[in-house]
Amino acid sequence: MTQACPECRSVIPKEARVCPACAQRITGILCPDCLAFSPEGAKVCRHCQHRFKTDLQQPNTIRPFKVQADQLATLVLNWSLWPQKVSFTADKITVTSYGLLGLTSHDEEIPWEKIAGFSHRSGIFWDSISIETRGQSASVVSCLKKADAQRIRRVLQTLER
Repeated sequence: MTQACPECRSVIPKEARVCPACAQRITGILCPDCLAFSPEGAKVCRHCQHRFKTDLQQPNTIRPFKVQADQLATLVLNWSLWPQKVSFTADKITVTSYGLLGLTSHDEEIPWEKIAGFSHRSGIFWDSISIETRGQSASVVSCLKKADAQRIRRVLQTLER
């Protein structure tokens, strides 16, 4: 039994998952954003990085916690007396940054489903984490203590699995 590849129209075996002629996946999970197929069990679309629904993204799986940047590092590196604060809840991450004199603050809310990835930069004394999102600019949390950065990193790594 044979079928035609929907991409290149080559004749391929009926049970094929990937076209041998054009290497296009023809079965699997259909991405709602780019309409490309990904392998069964995939967490993220290979083409557009759309995050497929997983059990991890259910509200009850993330334990709420808060992290504050190191005050000395914030003073030395950012010239501010008010360190960033990061709040992890069941539905989002909130990064609170303060102005120079602490008179103003800016809350950046990042829903879990918008997170596309992250990068962790380790320094000698303090670390920083950049949280990349789809459709928004990356949020950078700097001046983190090593233990706090590792905790944030572990939470963000669970999203990639």
